[in-house]
Amino acid sequence: MRSSRPYLPLARSLARRYRRGIEPLEDLEQVACLGLVKAVEGFDPSRGTVFSSFAVPTMTGALKRHFRDCGWSVRVPRDLQELAMRVQRIHDDVSAATGAIPTAAAIAKQASIGVEEVLEARVAYQAPPRRLARPASPLGRRRGAGFATRHAGRRGRRAGASL
Repeated sequence: MRSSRPYLPLARSLARRYRRGIEPLEDLEQVACLGLVKAVEGFDPSRGTVFSSFAVPTMTGALKRHFRDCGWSVRVPRDLQELAMRVQRIHDDVSAATGAIPTAAAIAKQASIGVEEVLEARVAYQAPPRRLARPASPLGRRRGAGFATRHAGRRGRRAGASL
């Protein structure tokens, strides 16, 4: 029986790679560790492959399934989720290359789909994945720009800045 302890840093690094949005890193690390446990259970050393080459796809699959199943507050069909991510990727690539916001027709042409599908995917993507129950911050409110503004003076004084 192979121990999974030496591969925990690998699971943590994969969790950091898939960190996006409001999903806590600890949750992603836990999902990756569960994927590591499944990899340990399903690994067959008689095939002659290295364990890490089996474990990495197993852990990334677990992370992707977690985002697919738990990431959307309203259940959106998987094909629409994938289309929304593909449309957003094309949008980002085209806007980075040209410096302008691409039209739905330009994205549809590049993705080889209809304009209506692009618009539907954009609507699905505009409703970002949100959890219904989020842990509150220690102060009971989110730390936004107001927090940084309120505490900017304190940091400046600590750093030796004169007023």
